[in-house]
Amino acid sequence: MSKKKYSVLIVEDEADIVDVISTKLNAEGFQVFSTPRAPRAIQLLNNQKFSCILLDMSLEQGSGEDVISSIRKDKTSFNFQTPVLVISANLNPNLIMRIGKDIHGALVKPFERDALVAKVKSLCPASAAGADQG
Repeated sequence: MSKKKYSVLIVEDEADIVDVISTKLNAEGFQVFSTPRAPRAIQLLNNQKFSCILLDMSLEQGSGEDVISSIRKDKTSFNFQTPVLVISANLNPNLIMRIGKDIHGALVKPFERDALVAKVKSLCPASAAGADQG
């Protein structure tokens, strides 16, 4: 059975959260990449197509808004249409107004692992059904 894995980029600076999310998504068959820094995330996103991006707003270097701005400004970029799920403890109305049109959802920390997996699967629907990615 040749099932192509969906790739998820986690942009998060809290190592314990990355470990928990990575373990859960790997167990569900996702290929997981991670970085705690916006510049590295932008570099990865400029060089590789991802199925979904999990993005914290507060990072070691730069911000989640920097990452969103970078991928949404160029319609020809690999990840211009890639779903972005914000995972953050600091989701205020002003932030949501600024980034709302560029994201596909948000989860407030702390969040349930199963809720995260369900949301990622909904953003990559074929992965939930076990179908090959086109």
